Amino acid sequence: GHVLSEGVVAGVIGAAVVAFWFLVLDGIRGDALRTPRFLGTAMLGQTDPVGAMLSYTIVHGIVFILFGVAGAFLLSGAEQRPVLLFPFVVLYVAFEFFFFAVALVLARWVLDDLAGWAVVLGNLLAGVAMLAYYFTQHRALTSRVARALAEEG
Repeated sequence: GHVLSEGVVAGVIGAAVVAFWFLVLDGIRGDALRTPRFLGTAMLGQTDPVGAMLSYTIVHGIVFILFGVAGAFLLSGAEQRPVLLFPFVVLYVAFEFFFFAVALVLARWVLDDLAGWAVVLGNLLAGVAMLAYYFTQHRALTSRVARALAEEG
């Protein structure tokens, strides 16, 4: 239960950071909800602008929650077996590359409308926010890793 709730919270944090990032960027352009409306229309085939925004927001949230739960599961395991930190790092790096690769390969047209740097930076900000949350939940693991790194150096 704790791992699941931690993952859900981390996922919501990540999704919220990305949503806020694009809200700010879109607001600067003069259309605060442009990105979720565009992505909901283009990727999910929604024709109604409000439905497109809601559909995209739900899908976006679910993807981040699933990612958050996977991260929480690995960190929970790392409490017992620190070697699981390696798959945790791989998960985060792979998520960033996978997301951008999907955008490049399957949805290149998305990057015609959204700046690639904005997509990458939004995901990096979300990742940092999620990591900050995780490590506040796993302080013992954080200090354990810091000690191990200090002993190696």
